[in-house]
Formats: sequence, C-alpha cells, structure tokens
Amino acid sequence: NDSFVVVATGESNVEINETNRVYFAKKLYEVALELAKMIVKDGEGATKLIEINVFQASSKEEAKKVGQAIATSNLFKTAMFGNDPNWGRILSAVGQLHLDIDFSKVKLYLGDFLLYDGEPLNFDRKSAVEYLKNNQEVVINLYLKRGEEEWTFYTCDLGYKYVEINAEYTT
Repeated sequence: NDSFVVVATGESNVEINETNRVYFAKKLYEVALELAKMIVKDGEGATKLIEINVFQASSKEEAKKVGQAIATSNLFKTAMFGNDPNWGRILSAVGQLHLDIDFSKVKLYLGDFLLYDGEPLNFDRKSAVEYLKNNQEVVINLYLKRGEEEWTFYTCDLGYKYVEINAEYTT
C-alpha cells in the first residue's frame, strides 16, 4: 500500500524548541495532508477525490465511524463515479452502523446542494449531476446534530478501471 514515513534521526543541526514547535507541527500536518490526498487521487482508476466531513457527532469515534462507513461503501463510491447525487447511498451506509441516529435531524450536502434535511428534498438534480461531472474534487457535508465532534475522511470513486486493473492483477 502507498504510505509515507517521517523519520527523526537526530543527525541534523535543526533544533525543535518551544518557539518553532507549533510552526513545525503545522507545516508537517500540511505536507502530510497533501500527500494523503495525492495517494487517494492516485487510486487505481480514480477520477474524483471525495472529502467527507461529518459534523455534530456525539464523539470523535462516532464521527470517524460514520465517515469511514461512507468512504468505504462501494455503492457510494460507484454512485460518485456515475455522477449520481444519490443521498440514499450515503445515508444507508450510515444506517448500517446501527448507531440509533435520528435521521429526521440529519442534514446532508453534496457541495452546495442540500439533498436531505430530515427528509429527502427536491433539489436541482441536473445541476448536482453537473457538479459531479465537472469537479475532480467533491465535498460531502453530513450534520448529525448529536454533539460537537467532527471528522474528515478522504476517499475516491470506484469505476471500471479499478475493476479492470485489480481483476487482471496477480501475484
């Protein structure tokens, strides 16, 4: 699997102290986040980088579980590849966690499109499809209204090329 590693050997003359520690941590985080996004974008056959933001969860663990459930859902990932603003595939991935989430309080956005606000909404489907077609970076914002915690996941879509590459791969 793709990965990157930071190693501190102590061989340089650079000293991390109270003055530059926060700056160093911030810059290291920025580099790590960009590398993580590059790894996702480079997924076999990927056409979209998808950012999934889970807000207002009851705990960090809950926010992380919800984000991961969406990010790893093959039905969601194929809908993104097909440029389908299918709110049902997103919320069904969350529902499979059995976290007793009150979906009548949930809000779900695809970019600037509010797809679900306690119930399915009539949204400009044609424009939402165009958003998916015309953007290689897609944002999903999910508000659970259960607390103050949040988490962000990055994933990619799942299309024909992924299946082709992995079906032909052998060890």
